[in-house]
Amino acid sequence: MSLQNNSSQVPNQTANITPAHPGAENNQIPKKNYNLFFLGFRVGLAALLATNSIVAFVDPESFKSLLESNFIGGQLPAGLLDIMVIFAGINDAVLAVLVLINKWKHIVYLWIGLWFALIAGVKITNLIF
Repeated sequence: MSLQNNSSQVPNQTANITPAHPGAENNQIPKKNYNLFFLGFRVGLAALLATNSIVAFVDPESFKSLLESNFIGGQLPAGLLDIMVIFAGINDAVLAVLVLINKWKHIVYLWIGLWFALIAGVKITNLIF
């Protein structure tokens, strides 16, 4: 008895199946919908960054109090805290614009990730210490 591959004799049953949309066979989101989802993400992220920037300039004391209550920020001189608040406002505004115009995506999203991690670190250490 010989074991041979008889796959040529088996009919291709998947050949007649039409995918629901282009790219469905690979479980991919269609490009049109992907662009819409990505636009929604960018608008939401830019809104978050822009709001944070506006708060930094309109109510800088809330930022300063957050930094002053931190065990590291509490050791810094008040003038440096003022500079850090201004930097946070400018940084968030610039990132919001770059996210909206979709410029330098990889660098911008890396910077946002690191920036959010730093902010999370400040807030977590305020809760712990």
